[in-house]
Amino acid sequence: MIIEKLFNELELLLSDIAFAGFKNTQPVVLDKLTTIQQGLKELQMVEGYRLSDAFKQSLTLYHTGNSNAADCADKLCSLEFYIKSVLGNLS
Repeated sequence: MIIEKLFNELELLLSDIAFAGFKNTQPVVLDKLTTIQQGLKELQMVEGYRLSDAFKQSLTLYHTGNSNAADCADKLCSLEFYIKSVLGNLS
């Protein structure tokens, strides 16, 4: 199923970010997140798109010194909860 594949990719990406640390997030990771966001938009998953965009913006702000790691962690947790909720409802 397309939704499961998309969310599995997103889960892997989020775990990579969490293990590497917000500070070590590379631009290629943000590009991958943008690609996943496009998939969410195509599937009309508005909440998933909104949460992923908020997370991406928090990472960008963190890298420029205009945010803190706690904000990134909050956004990551919100997105992770959304993923678990959607995948749980597919089962």
